[in-house]
Formats: sequence, C-alpha cells, structure tokens
Amino acid sequence: MTRDDIIRMAIKCQLANSGNREGLYIDALAEFAELVAEVEREECAKAIAAEINDEIEDEAYCILVALLARIRARGQQ
Repeated sequence: MTRDDIIRMAIKCQLANSGNREGLYIDALAEFAELVAEVEREECAKAIAAEINDEIEDEAYCILVALLARIRARGQQ
C-alpha cells in the first residue's frame, strides 16, 4: 500500500480532504492501515488453514498450503 493509496482512502473516509494534505497524520494512518491489513491477512490464512486436513486430495492440499504461505508472506514485503 502506497502513501497515495492511504491518502486516497483517508479522503474517501472523510478523514482528510483533497485540498489539505498537510494536516494528515499520514504516518499514523499508514501504521493503522498496515495493522488492519495484518489482521485481515491472518483471518484469511486461518480460514484457509481450517480447510487443510488429511481427507483432501494431494493437489488441493498443495494449493491450499501455497495460498496460505502467499497470504502470510504479503505481510513480510
């Protein structure tokens, strides 16, 4: 997520206006956005992990494990 993305979302949510970006607490907003994204990624990962069990086919197992790893890796970028 870029600084411009955060500013655009802040304007959309009326946390700021497009004419005055100087008053934005952009660092705090960026940190908040990352925390929200981290929680959402983990919730998605948990939903996928709940589907992984010994009864699914090997190919499906591999796909789910790969998706789980990719979701969790997004937080490391």
